[in-house]
Amino acid sequence: MWRIPMAGTMRFQGWIDDITSPERIFWLNGSSGSGKSAIARTIADSNGKDKVVAAFFFCRSDPERNNGNRLFITLAWQLALSIPFLKSHIIQSLNRDPGLPWKSVETQFKELIAQPFQEIVIDAASKERLPSLVVIIDGIDECSDEKLQRRILGIIGDAASNVHVPLRFLISSRLEAHIKSAFDQVKCPMLCIDLRLERLEELVSFEAIHNSRAQGLARRWNSSSCTDDSKQLQGWVDNRNTMERICWLHGPASSGKSAIAQSIADLNERGKVTATFFFHRSDATRNDGTRLFPTLCWQFASSISTYKDYIIQYLAEGPKDLSSQNVQHQFEQLVVKPFEALKAVGSQEQPLDYIAIIDGVDECADLKIQREFFRVIIGNAVKSQHVPLRFLIVSRSEGPIQEAIDFFQCPVLSVVLGMVPSGTGTSAKLHYNLRIAPAKDCDGSLLEPAMALTLPAKYDSWHSWHPLQGYSQGSGQGSSHSLLDFEDGMHADINKYLKAEFSRIAARQGLAKTWPGQHVVQDLAHRSSGHFIYASTIVKLFGRVHKHHSPIWMHYIVRF
Repeated sequence: MWRIPMAGTMRFQGWIDDITSPERIFWLNGSSGSGKSAIARTIADSNGKDKVVAAFFFCRSDPERNNGNRLFITLAWQLALSIPFLKSHIIQSLNRDPGLPWKSVETQFKELIAQPFQEIVIDAASKERLPSLVVIIDGIDECSDEKLQRRILGIIGDAASNVHVPLRFLISSRLEAHIKSAFDQVKCPMLCIDLRLERLEELVSFEAIHNSRAQGLARRWNSSSCTDDSKQLQGWVDNRNTMERICWLHGPASSGKSAIAQSIADLNERGKVTATFFFHRSDATRNDGTRLFPTLCWQFASSISTYKDYIIQYLAEGPKDLSSQNVQHQFEQLVVKPFEALKAVGSQEQPLDYIAIIDGVDECADLKIQREFFRVIIGNAVKSQHVPLRFLIVSRSEGPIQEAIDFFQCPVLSVVLGMVPSGTGTSAKLHYNLRIAPAKDCDGSLLEPAMALTLPAKYDSWHSWHPLQGYSQGSGQGSSHSLLDFEDGMHADINKYLKAEFSRIAARQGLAKTWPGQHVVQDLAHRSSGHFIYASTIVKLFGRVHKHHSPIWMHYIVRF
C-alpha cells in the first residue's frame, strides 16, 4: 500500500519526527550514484538514539557488510545500547540459545528483536517514546544473496504490521524488480520516493494530492447519504464510453464540492482516478498553477511503469530548468508525449482512459495561468485521441470558468451544488456574525468574522437562528442542472464531520470521549443547514482555545 510523501527537503525528517504517521516503511530508491546512501547517512547522523535506534549499511565489496545473516544481530546489538529496558531481554534470549547468531534470519529477528519487545513491561515514560523508533537499512540490494534479500524484506514487511514491534524502517536500494515485488506484498501503509524523479519532484505539490497529510483531515462526502445525483458523478467515472470528457462540479463556497471530489478520489484510488490536484488559496504550494501538470505527471508516473520510464528518460535528456517552461510546454512534455509513447509501443497499461481530478480551480493565484491550463485541458487534451484522459473539474460557479468551457464547445457534464430547485422562486441572503461573548475568566475575544452567504430559502426557521442576523429576501431562479440534496446528504455529512472533529479535539484537550454530546452535535449540524462553513468555523474556534475554556464556550454557542 503506497502513500504520497510530504513535500520539500524535510520529507524524510518529517516522517521520522511524526510519531503518529501510519507508514511503518519508507522506501528510498534510485539508480546507482543518485545519493541514496548519502541521504541515509545524513539522517542517521542528524538524529539521536532516541529516534534512529539502529542502522545497517550494506556494501557489496565488504564480506562483513554484504552478509545478510549479520543484519539482525547487528541491529539487536544497537537496540540493546539504545533502549536500556530492552537490553536485559535481548541478553536473556542469547543466554537461552547461544547459537542464535548462526540461526536463520527469521529466528534471529523473532528471538532477538520481536520477542524482547513483546516481553517488556512498557511503563508510561517508554510508551511515549516507542512509536518513534526508526531503523535504517541502506543498500539492501548489495546483500550478496538475492534470495536472502527477499526473506529479509518479508520479515520487515511482517514486522511493520506487528503492533508489538514498535519499529519503523527506512530502507534504501536500487529499484530492483524483486525488491519492488517484495514491497508490493506489504499490507501496511508505506512511503516511497524514486530519486530518478527528483528533478520533477521539485515542482510537485505533494500536499495537493488527495491522500497527502494536508488532505488527511479534509471533509469527505458520506457515501451512505449519497443521492441519485451524487451517484451520477460516480456513474460518469465508471462510464468509459461517455461523450463527456469533462465533468464540471461547481457551486458556491462551502457547498461540499471538495468533500465530494475528495471522496470520489478515495473510492477510486486503486481504479480509474489516477491523479488529483486540490488547489488551496492560502497555501503557496497549492495555489501555484505551474505545479499542476508536474504534480499530475508525478502521479501518472507512480502508477504507470511505461509512463515513468519515458519521464525518467526525458528528465535525463531534457531541459535542466523545468520551472522555466510555460504551462503549454509542461503539458506537452509531461502529459501528452508520455501517453503517446504508451500508445506507440502498444503498452498493456494503456486503458481506454484515466481520470484526473482538479479541485478548487478558482483558487489558483494567477488568473492568467488559470485561463491557460483551461485552454490546454479543454482545447488540447479533451479533443485529442492520443491523450486518454477525462477531467473532473471542481470550482465555484464563476463566469470566466463558464466562458472557458463554453468557448471550446465540447460535451460537458455539469453538476451544480447549493442551488435552489426550479420552481422555488426565491433565495435568502443571510449575513451573520459568529460573535460569542467569552466567560469572565476567559482571556481574549472569540472569532468575529463577518460572513455573507447566499443560501436556499427553504427553511423558514433559518431566520430565527440567534447567530444569524439580518435576514433579507432576494429573487432568483433555480438551476436545471443536477442537484445534490442538502436536507439529507449534507446534514448527515456535517454531523459525521462534527463528531470526528470534536472527538479529535476532546482527545487532544483531555476532555470526555463523548464531549460535547450527541445532542449538541445534532443541534450544530441542524444549525449548519447543509453548509460546512458554519460547522468548520465552530471547529476552528475550539481548535484554538484552552481545554478549560472549551466546555464554557460550547455552553454559550448552544445557548444562543
